Amino acid sequence: IPIRPMPTSLLQPIRSGRAAGMTLIEIMVTMAVVALILGITISQIGGTFDSHARQATRELSSTVRYLYNKAASENLTMRIVFDLEKQSYWVEATTDKFLLESDEAREERLKDQQRAAESTGGDEKKAPVQEAEAHFGEVDSHLLKPMQLPGGVFFKDIQTEHDPRPGSGGKAYIYIFPGGTVERSIVNFRDEEDREQRALEINPMTGASRVYEEYKELKK
Repeated sequence: IPIRPMPTSLLQPIRSGRAAGMTLIEIMVTMAVVALILGITISQIGGTFDSHARQATRELSSTVRYLYNKAASENLTMRIVFDLEKQSYWVEATTDKFLLESDEAREERLKDQQRAAESTGGDEKKAPVQEAEAHFGEVDSHLLKPMQLPGGVFFKDIQTEHDPRPGSGGKAYIYIFPGGTVERSIVNFRDEEDREQRALEINPMTGASRVYEEYKELKK
């Protein structure tokens, strides 16, 4: 019995359905791959600040601890200078005698000196005697070279015992003394959008540091 070929019109729907099925599978696979790539990218972006902030706090913590020991062993007064505009910091030192005090305390002390000068000088007013400014110079050491914050990490503010007001511009200083003490202070870091913060709190008696995964304020 002769076999008659199947009409082309009957084969067409099968072919179209099969082609459509393959296209749908390809779309689903493509979407899954894109979702996977996006997920990896987002996780990497989210983790960039975390890893770079850990690097920044680790480097600064090591610097403070090293200066704590160096100041005591070499009888130096040292300070970390933070450039809050350029997101960098470096170390300076002096052998001069240095008095660290707040602006308010300094103003009050100068007023006391002025009153004392007036009481001993009769009607003649004498200008108060002020200490000579200590001369700080950069430390010439490859271990204390100027440091730049890692990409994506910025100083949010720096709070110190002599100036507890959050400093978010210009320069700020943290002092380390030869007697084995560090100025009590907190350094706050942020990401570019200021959505995430990290804080480094410095222990004044040991020179050790503690890291917080949030913004911190210096308590009185």
